[in-house]
Amino acid sequence: MLGVILLHASATKLRMPIDFSWHLVNFLTSFATCSVPIFFMISGSLLLNSDSTANINILWKKRLPKLLIPFFIWSIINIIGYSFILKINNLKLLLISILQIRDRKIVCVRMNYSLI
Repeated sequence: MLGVILLHASATKLRMPIDFSWHLVNFLTSFATCSVPIFFMISGSLLLNSDSTANINILWKKRLPKLLIPFFIWSIINIIGYSFILKINNLKLLLISILQIRDRKIVCVRMNYSLI
């Protein structure tokens, strides 16, 4: 958990000019990068080891809507945000341009798919 916080807190420093503190932050984040997959694995393990997930029907009826509804809401918010950032009014062009984004400054969409 602390590694995930470190990665988020140090993201702006890594976009600044290179100096000693940049190298220090880069060194620390290289070790903290593994914390995101570990966080997901621990969360999944705790979710699936619960007594309420022993029955697959409970998982599909109670847990899945709690994941899919926020996923779709945040996807819509991201699409609206991208339409302002990229200044595109056509939905088809907007979705194509979102899928072709190479800029690392706009990364909020890529984490949504881990919810599925």
